[in-house]
Amino acid sequence: MTERRGEIGPDKFLPLAIRRLGEFPDLDYAKTWSTIQAGKAKDGNRRAAGVLLLFGCQERMDGDIFVYLIKRSRRVSQGGDISCPGGMLAPRLDSFIKVLIDFYFLPVMTGQPRRYARRRGKETFNLITLFLGNALRETWEEVGLSPWSVKFLGPLPTYSLYTLERTIFPLVGWIRKPWSARPSKEVDKVFKVPLEAFFAQGNYAHFSITSDYDTSYHQELPAFIVRDEDGNQEILWGATFNIVTRFLKLVFDFSLPEISKEASFHRILTPEYITGNKDL
Repeated sequence: MTERRGEIGPDKFLPLAIRRLGEFPDLDYAKTWSTIQAGKAKDGNRRAAGVLLLFGCQERMDGDIFVYLIKRSRRVSQGGDISCPGGMLAPRLDSFIKVLIDFYFLPVMTGQPRRYARRRGKETFNLITLFLGNALRETWEEVGLSPWSVKFLGPLPTYSLYTLERTIFPLVGWIRKPWSARPSKEVDKVFKVPLEAFFAQGNYAHFSITSDYDTSYHQELPAFIVRDEDGNQEILWGATFNIVTRFLKLVFDFSLPEISKEASFHRILTPEYITGNKDL
């Protein structure tokens, strides 16, 4: 089926994504937020972050669809990773942006996506708009994408990082018009990955991770090979890999292909991966 291969234009992609994201049951925002708040009451350190999984067209708005990802600078934690733009919740500032969304001063959440979000109940709706404001602010700071250029499509389930004690609240957005990225010092590069590339078996690989500060640490994970316009390769793995593939499963009934044994990459994590290096 053509849609399963990602060969789909915005006219079909947008209503399909909005419907699938709006109708999937048991969004865990309220339960997860309650757990985070209960942990803080017991001196827990888990933090919450909103990120935007962004889709859009490169030039003509009826052309091929791309997924927009960033490569994190080594100045920040998880340096060198490919990720969605976004970052930590700033409660006061992001609550103000939430008000702008709630009262349509920032018309990012309108129409059917808003109605679907409302149906999930008041608490969940308020968390969706809070983390949407958070993700929009961080995206503006990181890559210069104006919040007025984004259309909210729907939420994705949360994803927790246990080593870094963070929980991600992912939101899906559509870039309304062509734009030029202006990466901040926290971002090395912005990638435009064709949506259909995620349906190609040859773009997946095995990824092993070890640590030079903890000899017992070892992980074997599936990963996606991101190729830039110059043919250079980067590896998408971990939280963002799971967020992207979860979206593909929800919207396109996607499942990971069998990965060739020859497609294998390895990375050694250093202490700066956790802390970043502000001196760079």
